Amino acid sequence: MRWLGACVVVLASACLDFERRVNDCFDGGRCVSGGADGGSDGGATGDGGAPADGGGDGGGTDAGVEPLLYPGFCAEGWCWEAPLPHGTRLTAVYGDGDDVIVAGDNGMLAERSVAGGWRSLQSAVPAETQWRGLWGRSSREVYLAGASQVWLRADGGWTSGIAPHSEALTAVTGTASEVLFGDGSGRVLRLGSGGLELVAATDAGEILSMTPAYGALFALTRPADWPATALVKLDGGRVDFDGDGGELSSVFGWDTGLWLAGQQGFSVSSSLVATPIAGGLTAGSVGPTGVVRAANPMIVGTLVGQSIMNEQLLGSSRVEAMHEGPSTTWAVGEAGLVLQRRDGGWRDLATDRPSVRAVRAITAVGDSLVAVSEAGQLLVRGTLGWRERWGISQRPFVDVVAADDSRAYVLTEDQSVITVRRSGMSWQEEPPRAQFGQGTAAHRLWLTPAGTLVATSDEGLFFRRRGDLAFTHITGTARLWGVAGRRELVRACGGTEVVEVDLSQPSPMKTIAGTARDCRAVVALADGWANSGQDQDGVPFVVRTPDGATFHFRSERTAIGDMELVPGGLAVGINGVGLVPIDAGLPRDLDPLPTRVSQVIFGLVAWRGRLFAVGEQGLILQGPLP
Repeated sequence: MRWLGACVVVLASACLDFERRVNDCFDGGRCVSGGADGGSDGGATGDGGAPADGGGDGGGTDAGVEPLLYPGFCAEGWCWEAPLPHGTRLTAVYGDGDDVIVAGDNGMLAERSVAGGWRSLQSAVPAETQWRGLWGRSSREVYLAGASQVWLRADGGWTSGIAPHSEALTAVTGTASEVLFGDGSGRVLRLGSGGLELVAATDAGEILSMTPAYGALFALTRPADWPATALVKLDGGRVDFDGDGGELSSVFGWDTGLWLAGQQGFSVSSSLVATPIAGGLTAGSVGPTGVVRAANPMIVGTLVGQSIMNEQLLGSSRVEAMHEGPSTTWAVGEAGLVLQRRDGGWRDLATDRPSVRAVRAITAVGDSLVAVSEAGQLLVRGTLGWRERWGISQRPFVDVVAADDSRAYVLTEDQSVITVRRSGMSWQEEPPRAQFGQGTAAHRLWLTPAGTLVATSDEGLFFRRRGDLAFTHITGTARLWGVAGRRELVRACGGTEVVEVDLSQPSPMKTIAGTARDCRAVVALADGWANSGQDQDGVPFVVRTPDGATFHFRSERTAIGDMELVPGGLAVGINGVGLVPIDAGLPRDLDPLPTRVSQVIFGLVAWRGRLFAVGEQGLILQGPLP
């Protein structure tokens, strides 16, 4: 018993210490794991360029502060909660035994060593950087392409600002004696003591990928005025293969072989005859052992003849790049996918991936955060991160709202509303289950202060008053997406209509409150409403009523997934998270991307002074409120 009591004390102390560290992290807006964030674009970061366990977001020297009990990646005040270590699309990888370097979108650059775990250098990279390639002779000499200058990892860590170039370097490869880069204008450059020297200039457009093979250098290019890719042998720019098999994504080779990955994969002989092999390849690699591996969106295997052998089912994330070492193969891709293959087979290095499907919505239920996924999972945030607490297979969940401090309503895609109740650490369904409509897609839930539950679907709007067992259908408008309310006055939108319903009436009827093309989200403001939509050019915007002002986002992105009124502004979920200040001085053009996230945000909630966002590919983020 004394042993048991000691364990209880230790566990309680650990939890209290965890809560203290979380509060310190949130109060400071840092979410870092310790160590100074040294370095910036154009300077050396060294091995101290980011915290040793992958935390830093650009400031902060408080050692030991962790947002969770495992390493997390943070940038600009936003921290990954799932998947971990992060979910940014990766487009380049280099491995040296069990150590690996990965790079990708939004300036993501990270390293993993067996001794030190993950560390992120993303905060030292401009957010607009899209890394394109990694190549090296060992972990002590690795070159990175994607910026308008050479990045080199040597014994002292990463150094940037080497050999500035007029435009972004889009590909990198090398031989025993040379390091070669390609750029967006079809030029091939050699890295020498005086910087980058021109080796060859093609007229075939941007260089996507390069590799040596058959004693020559080959490049995969995309002309600026033509969508098709082409294979170029760099002996004067002669085009040997014009990509008749569809769009190509990469070229990879070795002394005695050359292969192409894309919509149709090809094996290219020494006489430059292309033979179709397995279709739908996303990446490939061949290393010093001569083994050729290739990937399609869910399988990585050994390429033999025209087939992929030893296929491995790995999940739903697309592989974007591969590296073959003497004993280890690495593959990286969408949603932060990092795969390692040794003699024992493939393994995914993600430390926490509660859902590889989209997380559709999030809410606060008492002292817990609860989210639902398209995989039919109820995800609950506890002291050890996000865990699946309850789920139904083959029944996608699309929304969740809190009923009280221990219950929630879950909306399924097939127009069912399930009540779930917390019982200790577990969650259980509470009958009866309410079905409405004819099984077409459901979209959103809203609970009014009086307890009326409102649901939108492809068949319009449904409501169920407290105490009722069945839903009532308000006819006349189909395909409603977003829904929000002020007391019993509810607005919903979808297609081109914004409708309004007063549920305090005995027989509610809809009225037309406005129009907005492809409207998907609504929120009630203190002096009006805001809804999302698109203008004639397809650019998402937010409309604030009653004055009807329109506020455009600067870049074209997919439709807004959710909006949430938070202290200090309006949170808008698109490809990333935007915060719009609610005051009279709103600008007409807004930049909605303080985060380095490319996935669409489907759900938002403010909780304990932080903003939590969920979205595509299992994404869960937490960041600062304005």
